[in-house]
Formats: sequence, structure tokens, C-alpha cells
Amino acid sequence: MRVNQLLYWLSLLGVKGIGPRKAWKIHSKVSTFEEALTMTNQDWSACGLSTSQSEELHAALVLKRHYKNAERIMMGYQFVLIDDPEYPGLLRHITTPPPILFYKGQFRELTKSVAVVGTRKCTTYGKNVAFAIARLLAYGEYGVVSGLAQGIDQAAHEGALEAGGVTFAVLGSGIDYIYPRQNQLLADRILANGGAVVSEFLPWTGPERHRFPMRNRIISGLSQAVVIVEAGVRSGALITADFALEQNREVYAVPGSIFSSASAGTNALIACGAIPLIHPAAMMTEFVTPEKNMERIAHEWEAKESDTKEEVVLARHIVHELQAAPMRIEELINSLRKSGFSMKLIQTSIAQMEVSNAIQRTDDGQYVLVGNSHE
Repeated sequence: MRVNQLLYWLSLLGVKGIGPRKAWKIHSKVSTFEEALTMTNQDWSACGLSTSQSEELHAALVLKRHYKNAERIMMGYQFVLIDDPEYPGLLRHITTPPPILFYKGQFRELTKSVAVVGTRKCTTYGKNVAFAIARLLAYGEYGVVSGLAQGIDQAAHEGALEAGGVTFAVLGSGIDYIYPRQNQLLADRILANGGAVVSEFLPWTGPERHRFPMRNRIISGLSQAVVIVEAGVRSGALITADFALEQNREVYAVPGSIFSSASAGTNALIACGAIPLIHPAAMMTEFVTPEKNMERIAHEWEAKESDTKEEVVLARHIVHELQAAPMRIEELINSLRKSGFSMKLIQTSIAQMEVSNAIQRTDDGQYVLVGNSHE
């Protein structure tokens, strides 16, 4: 019965001092609730548990102390166990996979996925780059994984959503507690667009500081590569980079000004061997087998010297439109479509101009020319 296997994991993880790493080691020797019931204190001791832990676990299993929680979960929440075939394969093979993942939405294995993360205290440049990279990834049919925090994470989710893509938010709290609260609407949009909100913590668990670094291994574990957009020297995003390296994922970092504290961590990553992200399309063709749609996007991101006449004309149209007044993306696209440009070319050109910092997206969602004042 699935409820018994859920009860097995809740009992293991409910013992003080048993975290995902130790629970996973125990599981390699004792994998089911029924097997666990036959274990003696001496058997548990052979699995590396102390006497007090063995006694606590044995009592929890025999008395089914976590049955109410298991029943509550079975009745009201979606979850996947590491024993289940639908558990993401990429995540299952990290050093410390979460035994249980609770989720809302459409959580599943993503065939192509990239994590885009960074500091909460980001600059406008960082926010625009995160938004543009995530949007381009979504256009290329990549799932975008991030942490739903303010700043870079938020921009990454929003960029993926604007492109109509799928994005997963991995929480440092239970799925009933969206943190920060102001991102509740963003979480709702993620779910409405076919994405998921995911956590290893019991659904009713509130946010606490020590839980956020733990979730970072899941962000990288669900992804084929990790992009650090902006990070100070003490940013939690650097923890994600460490996990990514441990998990044998490619780590990309966006170069920033040497005078910007928000880029001190990313610049240090590059100095230590992270791949500098100066050409987003190259990222998408390097860490997976090239596919036709990736080749198409790579060609759209060619250097300015090889821009076609139509691309040059379109860039001039964009500049002309934004010189007059800031515009929202839908307004800008509608205006450019009336001039005869294709949707594909418009989307690519806007993303390219945004990453190259020719235009930027303001906090209220409008696009402006960099250095162009409308005050």
C-alpha cells in the first residue's frame, strides 16, 4: 500500500538526526514499511542509528505515530516518493535526493531543463538578463527551474511565463506557504501555465532561514545546467552553484561590473572556472545534443556583424517605438506586427536587445531604451 510507504518515509524523517542523506542510506538496506517493522534495535544500530534513534524509529513504526500526517497527505496533497517510477530521474541520482516531494500543479520529469537563479537584491541589469534568458529558454522549449524568491528568481519565472513556457518553483517552505507572500500571484500563474510548485517539506511547514539552502540542491538536481545571473559573495545562489558542481551539472555565470557587489559572486565563479554566459544560445547547444530548434535559436543569436537587413530594420523600428514612449511587450509586438515583421523575428530581436542592454524592462513591465528618459 502506498500509504505504508509514505508512512515509512515520514517515520524515518521524523527521527531527530535523520535527514535525507541518512534516510537514503537506510533505504538502501531497508526499503519498505513491512521490512522496517521486522527490524530490531540491533538491526537499526547496524544501519548507523544510535540507541535512542533506533528506539524512537521502532516506536514510530509500530505505533504508526505519523499515521495522521500520512492520512492528511493522502487525502489532500499531491506527492511523489523516491520509490515511484514517476520520480524525476535526474533528481534521484544526486547525492542526497529528497525521499518525498510534495507539489501543486503538473510536476513531472522535464526532458530539457535549466535552473536560473540569483540574488534577491538584484540590479535592474540582473533582473532584465534573468527575464530575457528564461524567456529565450522557454522559447526553446526548456523548462525553467528557480526558487520563487524576489529578485532574480522572480524575473526568471516571469520570463518563462511570458514566453508561454513551463517553470517549476522549488520552495524553502511547505507548498501551503508561498514565500514571500507577494509572489502568491506569480505562483498562481506558474500553476495556471502548466508548471508546478514543489517542496520536500511537509505542506504545512512555514518558511525558516535554514531550509532555503537545503532546497537549492533540488533546484540544481532538477536541471541539466544552472545559470547564476547575479550573486554577491554571500548569496545563497552560490550554494546552488556548489550543489550543481557536486551533481556534475554545467554552471554558467553572467559577467557583471567589477564595481557591482551584486556581481561579485558571479565574477568569482567565472574566475574559478564557471562558463561565462555572454551568448545564451551557445549555452543551449553546448550541454545537450543539438536539435533543430536549438540550431534555429543559435542562428537567431548571431553576432551583430552578420545581422540580416531585416533584423537591422526591425532593431531600428524598436528604437523608434521606444524613443516615443515606454511600451508594454504586447503593445510593442502589436505595433511591430503591423509593420510586417514576423512574431519569431520580433521575439528574438527583443530578447537580443534586452540581453545586450540596449533596452530594458522596468519594474512596472514596460520596455524602455537604456539611457532614454521619459520623466
